[in-house]
Amino acid sequence: MHLHYCNTWFEETLLAPKQTLRHAHYLFQYLPLLYAPKGSTLLVDAFPPAPIPDYTICPFDPMLGPLELWVQQDPITVKLLSKEFLFYHSNRPKGSKIITNKEEALAFERAFSNQCVFKQFISFSGMGHARKAEDIVRYPCLAEPWFVRTLDFSTQWIVHDSGLEYLGETHLLVASGGGYRGTEIGCISIDKKIFDTHIGEAKELLETVRRMGFRGNVGLDSFVHTEGSVPICEMNPRKTMGYVALMYAKKKGFKQMRLKIGPSPSDPLLPNCLIDNYKQQLRFPKNLFLDKL
Repeated sequence: MHLHYCNTWFEETLLAPKQTLRHAHYLFQYLPLLYAPKGSTLLVDAFPPAPIPDYTICPFDPMLGPLELWVQQDPITVKLLSKEFLFYHSNRPKGSKIITNKEEALAFERAFSNQCVFKQFISFSGMGHARKAEDIVRYPCLAEPWFVRTLDFSTQWIVHDSGLEYLGETHLLVASGGGYRGTEIGCISIDKKIFDTHIGEAKELLETVRRMGFRGNVGLDSFVHTEGSVPICEMNPRKTMGYVALMYAKKKGFKQMRLKIGPSPSDPLLPNCLIDNYKQQLRFPKNLFLDKL
């Protein structure tokens, strides 16, 4: 029996361990419906009003196992999630630095004529980024030049004992501030030189990660900008929406596909109504859906 627990709020709880789940986290516990084998059991904190065909839905119990986790909760994963690790183990854009106080942030801002971004060490989906020194909420943080992006893409990997497994690449749809909006498959062409550079740096980085003892899914993000590219801009040591898209496309036999997050459509991919442990009904203004291409 396959047991799946999709703990998509893990990064958030690293920042504020006592905070409660955000509304959407209950919904995204159901992401394994898109990639888990039929007959699997999903462990969740909110429940559908009616059975879901081909899957068993049960309350999460930390004593159950072995579990297929969205993200492994261990010290290595926490270290790899930090922008600090990426700063020291990848080729950062020229001028990037770690800053520890507001005075350093203001100096960096002046040096780049306000065209910069400050990234919290622990952040996710573009959240925790500040464009101005006065908006930084935590130090230390990573300061980088701001680029006009023309293409965002990611590659998906699994780190095994024996080596690296490459799963595929996806096109990232992001908002102007960097927040995730959707994933496309088979819809873009990436310049070969840029892609080969990304793959070369990805393998080198992931071999370091493997030697550290990490095992499991990793998503690596990259982007192209008007002056060149950043081969690796983010590392996510977990399953990602890119992984979901690749596995869902494989499951359905799609060569081209777009998954998007937006206002709940008439035919969402995830439940649009759940019941929490307090018997309260949860409805979601946004959902994940298959967009027409």
